Amino acid sequence: MQPLADLAEASVPDVSLVDAFTLTVPNAPTTLPAPRRGHLLAVFGRHQVGGFLATLVDFGTMTLVVSVLGGNAEVGTVLGSALGAVTNFTLGRYWVFGTTTERTLSQAGRYAVVSATSLILNTVGEYLMHERLGLQYQLARVLVAVMVSMLWNFPMQRHFVFPRSPTPTRESGPRPAA
Repeated sequence: MQPLADLAEASVPDVSLVDAFTLTVPNAPTTLPAPRRGHLLAVFGRHQVGGFLATLVDFGTMTLVVSVLGGNAEVGTVLGSALGAVTNFTLGRYWVFGTTTERTLSQAGRYAVVSATSLILNTVGEYLMHERLGLQYQLARVLVAVMVSMLWNFPMQRHFVFPRSPTPTRESGPRPAA
């Protein structure tokens, strides 16, 4: 064990919080590490927080376009959805799953497929729960969204869009010498 005097004189790295997702430490990786695979609950929690933040961006943009800028609701919905999707993808890539070694375009293509399927599942679920079962439309929307998020979006983003790969690609640089 180190004496207390030695600990007091130990050099502390210059650490600064750049933004909510990136921590800058000299000679260290530039992003926070994603939770290890064994920490499924932590990854799932980040996924849910990321989805919530993306939803805030989506609805915030729509509200800004309609209520502040005087645009119509359809334009606000399109812009909000687009910015929400970019937010969700970016958080998934850098913070939720931390898989930045693969090309962004490859991941974005897979993300688009998963998102399009999610749209279809949400729409069909809303139809079944509201139109067929008679649930109030907003309650149906929340129930369907939670189910689709947990049973489709999270597993597909974890295993298909942002899979953890032990093999580096060109973007991550050469393999270290053994």
